[in-house]
Amino acid sequence: MTYKFKFTEQNAGRASDFETKTLLYLLGIDQDRSEISIVFIDCFNDITGADLSCESLWDFQSKNVSKLNPRKTGESLFTLFWNFSSKFEFRKYALFIPQPKQSYLNNSTSLEFGIENFGDNKDTIREGLVLEHLRRTKAKNLSAEEHKQIDLFLKEVVFIIDRGEKYDYVMNLVSFKDKNLKPKKFYSDIFDEIRVVQNNKKFRSIHNLAINKIPEALSFDKHLHVREITSLVVTRLVGVDLFKRQAIPLDFLPEVHDLDHNDVKDLIQKCKEKISRAVFNKNSKENFWGFLESAISKLLTDPELSCRKVYDIVTINGDKRFSYLTGLSGVYLISLIKEGFEQ
Repeated sequence: MTYKFKFTEQNAGRASDFETKTLLYLLGIDQDRSEISIVFIDCFNDITGADLSCESLWDFQSKNVSKLNPRKTGESLFTLFWNFSSKFEFRKYALFIPQPKQSYLNNSTSLEFGIENFGDNKDTIREGLVLEHLRRTKAKNLSAEEHKQIDLFLKEVVFIIDRGEKYDYVMNLVSFKDKNLKPKKFYSDIFDEIRVVQNNKKFRSIHNLAINKIPEALSFDKHLHVREITSLVVTRLVGVDLFKRQAIPLDFLPEVHDLDHNDVKDLIQKCKEKISRAVFNKNSKENFWGFLESAISKLLTDPELSCRKVYDIVTINGDKRFSYLTGLSGVYLISLIKEGFEQ
């Protein structure tokens, strides 16, 4: 079963803030976010999430039009409908849009809803989709089967409303209880960095290329692994790159002063491996963010505390809940945080 990229951007421009919001909605807010391991950029659609095996896809079209009336809303659904009609399995079809006029909706307070919320305007939306389908496919009329498919699609598509500022979307990636531990500008700067990473995946055109299986799309290098985004966010929160840092933080030296060179190298490598497991293991994610938030908070309150003292306070002398961060791996992470604050 061949999937041809007929309706992708032939000359992709830079990612807009709205496209990055769509990306971060999928990773930080969507109810299926924990299942997403890979995100395709301008491939199947503006943003398309995939599980690790690429067996399922979550399809998002981003449409930032200030006056998005029902007819244009219907036109904007075309790529989603094209994917609905393909042989690939898409778990979700979503159109990410600004807040429509209240008069277009039955309930203007909902942030995610189906087509029924458009009331009588749903007929105009359908008409817009039909006309756009005819224009794109250069057909004169739709077949009875295509009309049936459109009706089935419109029952499934979800409309998602932009929730606001750039920093809000990054905050949803950070599982801190106190989101104000860092200023809003800090989160907005991370948003801009993610948009740059997204841009780097947009520029290669795949127009008219074809694949037979979803994993084949990975060869286009138009995807990001969710762990790349997570790494970027965590690195900015800590202040140093957890996963590339080579030198030993000064505040960690008391922990290794009696070890020889090779033993120190082995210990640091093991600490990095445990921290990596803590960050990327979905079963320990909540504990990692709790540890990180507490460590940052303590160091902001009293930067003169030793890393070992901060560790004892955060973990209540080695609480086993923190799994991979118990012991020297936790002390090492705190020493990196402290180093990041001092730079």
